[in-house]
Amino acid sequence: MILKRIILILLFIIWTSPLFAQHVPSKERGNSSYRRTTDIAGNLVRTTVWNNGTTGRTKPGDGIPYEWPKNTGKHYLAQTGLMFGAEVMDENGNVVHITSVHSRTSPGGKSWQMEPIKDYANETSKKIAMTTLAASEEDRATWPPFWLDKMDDEEDPGWPDSWNGYFGKNQFNADLEMYYKMSDDSYDKFDYYPDTTDLSRRGLGLLVDVRVMQWSQILVNDVVFVLYDIKNDGTKDLDKAAITLFVFDLVGGDGDNNDDKSDFDLINDIAWCTDSDGRGNQVFGDDPVGVVATSFLETPGNAVDGIDNDGDGEENSPIVSEEMISNEDPTNLIDDNGNGLIDENKTHIPFGDQIGVGFRDHIDNDGDGEDFSPIITNEMLDGELNGNGKDDNSNGLYDEDGSDLGKKYRDWIDNDDDGEDKSPVITQEMIDAAANTGKRYMIPGGITLYDVGPEDLGKKYADGKDNDGDGAVDEFIDEGIDEMIDENRENFIDDDGDWDAFNDDVGLDGDPLTVDKGQGDGVPTSGAGTDLPGEPNIDKTDVSESDQLGLTNVQYQPAGDFHTERDENTWRRWMTPGKFWDTSVNLVEGEYDLFVSSGFFPLKAGQRERVSMAVNLGQDKKDALRNKDISQKTYDLDYTFAKAPIVPTLTAIPGDGKVTLYWDDKAERSFDKFMKDIGDEPYDFEGYRIYKATDPAFEDAFE
Repeated sequence: MILKRIILILLFIIWTSPLFAQHVPSKERGNSSYRRTTDIAGNLVRTTVWNNGTTGRTKPGDGIPYEWPKNTGKHYLAQTGLMFGAEVMDENGNVVHITSVHSRTSPGGKSWQMEPIKDYANETSKKIAMTTLAASEEDRATWPPFWLDKMDDEEDPGWPDSWNGYFGKNQFNADLEMYYKMSDDSYDKFDYYPDTTDLSRRGLGLLVDVRVMQWSQILVNDVVFVLYDIKNDGTKDLDKAAITLFVFDLVGGDGDNNDDKSDFDLINDIAWCTDSDGRGNQVFGDDPVGVVATSFLETPGNAVDGIDNDGDGEENSPIVSEEMISNEDPTNLIDDNGNGLIDENKTHIPFGDQIGVGFRDHIDNDGDGEDFSPIITNEMLDGELNGNGKDDNSNGLYDEDGSDLGKKYRDWIDNDDDGEDKSPVITQEMIDAAANTGKRYMIPGGITLYDVGPEDLGKKYADGKDNDGDGAVDEFIDEGIDEMIDENRENFIDDDGDWDAFNDDVGLDGDPLTVDKGQGDGVPTSGAGTDLPGEPNIDKTDVSESDQLGLTNVQYQPAGDFHTERDENTWRRWMTPGKFWDTSVNLVEGEYDLFVSSGFFPLKAGQRERVSMAVNLGQDKKDALRNKDISQKTYDLDYTFAKAPIVPTLTAIPGDGKVTLYWDDKAERSFDKFMKDIGDEPYDFEGYRIYKATDPAFEDAFE
């Protein structure tokens, strides 16, 4: 992910789609009675997972800090977790900032933090619901009898006796995967009610799905992935929301954390924790202390600002200039200077070796736009001033110049006859009216059609509505123009065009072995607007379909009880964009806490945004950064890569001067979806390697 961003908003786009406007809140509520913890060691990293949004330990003796390699007692991080916040108006008309903070309690001792939701773990188990590739009986004992969020599956309501996987029913991708759900509804400090259907519900009305995953595959066996799926389950829109990841370092273990140092890298969205002298506590002995790097793999997106926030959009798009940020308040969600940019600021200007990020200009800059689209002529350049990001001559284009001559542009008309079914079509009356207004025609809702002429009679046009009832709005109209700018994972559109009918047409539940809605119909089936995953490579299962904000605030402060901070301080200090602790001046050693944030982004009623982090361990910065790069690529590829076979169950039988080993054939029967997807043999087992070690971490076996 690249931290380069530019803003240009299409003023007539209406973000409140029918999907979110019709949201019906759930009845799921958090309860401290369902708290669970589970220790994980699915690869070389061992730690504790808590079902309140945190990992690691809460205090010495209460949970396992991030230990690497596992079973060595060598510790690097004490705890990680996520905070949520939003700006709202309370019942008295006051603007307040509500933040969800770990370990917060009311003056009377009531829980004011995220709490787990019932029905996402087996009540008889003390563990969080989890599975391994083998889906053993021990794993299944942690699953609930059915999954409450899968009751809408018409073919198999509740998915009983099945795993609720990230990629769908019984999709066992990771060597270890955990799943739980939590809510903030117990936070009743403010006079704010997020859900008009239930006035007992407080907080911000958030539901958060959390997954923790580990792979033993050698490329990512030093990494723990933590994914948060944040849903506004209330009835009120949150126009200005933010998240903060907190990281409490413990590099070198207890007794050695007074010489820790933290730093961050905005380009790579990564925060470092190192030991200044490379020496740890007595557990490390003479072994050098490594490095832990906590990185954002996915941050919330802003799909309505016209910015290519994550730098993956149309090639050759224009780049924001310093002129475009003048006279703008970067925090009020308003286009203050009238240039079409919303909340632009200095972080949107290229710095260092960056080249900048494109913004929406309605021009096909990379030559792959819709066939038969109109092209830019010399006459369309008249009256346009360059560099200010404005549509000076009101022709629907932004900053067009001589280099754009002959390029296609967006006219909001379906020129190649593949647009949304049941869309309205251009009539002769519209053509006649456009002849008197420079070939422009404004339709109800604010969209203006451009270059309307006799050749357009009977063609479909964009009207901002979902005319065919599939959730997507105006799909395949002006495709290939401004692509992957303001993409999002809730629009029912395969924004990056990577859905494959041969491999991905598996239906709404994501399971190719069941007959389900959308399976085999030749078109992508999105899980947006449902609690089902949908098919691979579209919306919920495609991480690239989000216009990610990246890191927008980084703070470093002495360790302490941050959960006692007032909401307003939490919001302004950590969550408000544009504030960065200057490591070049204040890189100090000691016991400090790191707070890394991303915002602001809209979270409408019913909308979801995702946050994904990876804790990467390494021998040094270079090694940890390599692990981060690999984990990012793994994430960008939707966690698909060649995996090791399932580990067999080993039995050792002692004998006279010998030990006989037996194991089952699970490894030989392992199916590798990645190999199948690339057209290779999916049953690719090659053989066994047996290691003997004298220490629990097997370090001597790998020397």
